Amino acid sequence: MGAALSAPVAGLAFAADGTLWASGGTVFKSPGFVWRITPAGVVEEWLQIPDAVFLNGCACLPDENRLLICESISGRILAIGRSEQTWSAWITDDQLRPVNDTMPGANGIKYRAGYVYVSITDRNRIERIPIDNDNSAGPIEVVADHVRADDFAFSRSGAL
Repeated sequence: MGAALSAPVAGLAFAADGTLWASGGTVFKSPGFVWRITPAGVVEEWLQIPDAVFLNGCACLPDENRLLICESISGRILAIGRSEQTWSAWITDDQLRPVNDTMPGANGIKYRAGYVYVSITDRNRIERIPIDNDNSAGPIEVVADHVRADDFAFSRSGAL
């Protein structure tokens, strides 16, 4: 059984409750889309982000309230409400932008042990961003350089 969505999908993230979140849109054309797919298979267009031109990887945070999505051209990571249809920029930084705007900057994204890890494809690196006590983004740190990555995963041991 397949689901018909209104635009191409670029990112997927499962929440602890089994809900599948998807992000995407037509690359280099606004808006960006976020969809929620329930464990029963019900598809809902959760929201549109009017100025997003390249919604990419997404990750659920353990607080069960937010989904983070990379906007691969603008240099920002968006925070999406998972219980309310809201969004805001969680962090905006030139380090998340691509050097060549025909390639993705912030691309893959994962949460691990208090940090958000992000692959910056066009800059060939992995960065991490601490989540501060107030759930805001802390300062960006480069943790791996000379790595051309799209999406990625962590093993149980913590290896990337």
